Amino acid sequence: MTETDKAALTGKGVAVIIPCYNEAVTIGKVVDDFRRVLPEAAVYVYDNNSSDGTGDIARAHGAGLSSRWSAARARATSCAR
Repeated sequence: MTETDKAALTGKGVAVIIPCYNEAVTIGKVVDDFRRVLPEAAVYVYDNNSSDGTGDIARAHGAGLSSRWSAARARATSCAR
């Protein structure tokens, strides 16, 4: 855990939380932009089990990553089909 992560988790820093699903085209730029504008912030991506490599790209750009499965998203996706 980095010092930035520790600060964010103890309320003494800034954490940026980015929820996403299948954002491989844009997530790298979004993470880079937040890290540029808020260099002291911890950037975390909450990936809703994307199928396009979003999580890998976010991690490669320095974001902390958490992958989650959302029943609500699954229902919404199946209803849209």
